[in-house]
Amino acid sequence: MAPPQPSPQGGGGVTAVPTCLAWREAVPQIVSPLVGEMAGRPEGVFARTTEEVMPDTIHTGGCQCGAIRFRVEGDLKDASICHCRMCQKAFGGFYAPLASVRGLNFRWTRGQPKHFQSSSVVQRGFCEACGTPLTYEAPDGMAIAIGAFDEPERIVPTLQYGTEAKISYVDHLPELPGHPTDDDLSNAPFLADLKSFQHPDHDTDAWPEGRS
Repeated sequence: MAPPQPSPQGGGGVTAVPTCLAWREAVPQIVSPLVGEMAGRPEGVFARTTEEVMPDTIHTGGCQCGAIRFRVEGDLKDASICHCRMCQKAFGGFYAPLASVRGLNFRWTRGQPKHFQSSSVVQRGFCEACGTPLTYEAPDGMAIAIGAFDEPERIVPTLQYGTEAKISYVDHLPELPGHPTDDDLSNAPFLADLKSFQHPDHDTDAWPEGRS
């Protein structure tokens, strides 16, 4: 576990190490003074605005059904995965891939997530219509599910947390044989007529199509 880093403002304070953030839920830690940073901002905006944003630092995403969409302006350098049992449950998966948006210009551009208070200090946001996990929200910042971004491959995790709860076979998953989706057509012919109702990986004026 990485120790807190000195606060850039000085004065002897500490700023929690920005990464997955989820490990804080299982192991109590020092609460960052950044908790007051969000005060006074418009609803749905979680970080400071910028006067000029480069196109390669703009990231968009949303839930599977398209009821919720978001936009982040800034470098998503603070990405990680968390293996703690709470994150496994919240994502229904082996671990939670998360990118912190602390200190970046983040806003919801369509809809707002519902929340489940998973502990005394953390709540997790999700789409109430389709169930997509979206956020991990702690007193010192928020992280977004990497898979909810339109271009998740641009966001590369650099750290793992909660490794004491890592499922034993996770590290061996890349050793499994792999097959493209087309290989399933002979065993599951219904896939040939499949029509996706998932929101596309880009912003839309309205969704479903044709809705005003």
